[in-house]
Amino acid sequence: MNPAKILCWNMRGLNSRARQDTVRTLITSCQVDVVCLQETKMSGISRGCILSLLGSDFPHWLELPAIGASGGILVAWRHGLGLDNATRLDTFSVSIQFSPANSQNCWLVSMALREMITKSSSCKNSEMCELHALGRGWYLEIST
Repeated sequence: MNPAKILCWNMRGLNSRARQDTVRTLITSCQVDVVCLQETKMSGISRGCILSLLGSDFPHWLELPAIGASGGILVAWRHGLGLDNATRLDTFSVSIQFSPANSQNCWLVSMALREMITKSSSCKNSEMCELHALGRGWYLEIST
C-alpha cells in the first residue's frame, strides 16, 4: 500500500450533491486506493450514495455515523488492497487493518475525531490506547 494513494479530507458535511460530485472527481483524478472522509455530518450513508460517491472500485467501506450534526467518518478502500484482516468501529474512531497480497507488511489505518475524543474523558485514553496496541507493521493515524 502506498501512503501517497490515501485521500484524507475533513468534509465539513457530505450532504450536498455538489460536494459528493467534487469528491468523486478528486478520487477519479488522483487514483487513490484509500479514501478517509471525516466530518461527513451524515447519520447514515446508503449503498447507493457510496456507489455514486466512490464508484464500483471501492466495494469495501466502514462508516461511523454522525451524532446529530457532528462527526461522521467514512473509510473506503479499493478491491485491489485485498480484504481487511480486522475492522474496528469505536465511539469516535474507525480502524482497518490490511494485509496486501503483494506485501509482507500489514497496515493499520485509523481515523479518529480527536475533538470528540478530547471532550469525552471516558473513552479518551482507552479508545486511542487500544488503537495503538493494534498497530503491527505500518501504522497511519489520521485525526482532526
